[in-house]
Amino acid sequence: MANQMLISNLGLILSIVPVTIHGIEFLFPMQARWIANWVLPFFGLKMPNRTSALAYNEQITVLDAALEAAPNEKKKMRKTICLFCFLSNAREQ
Repeated sequence: MANQMLISNLGLILSIVPVTIHGIEFLFPMQARWIANWVLPFFGLKMPNRTSALAYNEQITVLDAALEAAPNEKKKMRKTICLFCFLSNAREQ
C-alpha cells in the first residue's frame, strides 16, 4: 500500500512542471514565445539570451506572413494551421 502511494505521489510531483508549461501554451498560445525564449534553452544546456530571443513584434510579423502565404481558397483553416505550425516550430528552435 505504501509503495503505491509513493508512486502516485511521485507521479503527481513530476507532472506539475509539464502540466504548468503546456497549460500556459494551451490557454495562452502567444505565450509559447516566452517558453521558447526562457524555458527551453535550459534543456539544450544553454542559457537564455535576450539578443537571440524572439520578440513579440517579430512573432506577429511571422504569423502575418504565414497567413498571407496560405491559399485564399483555404481561408477558414489557414489561421488555425498557421498558428499551430508557427507556435510548435517556435518551441523547437
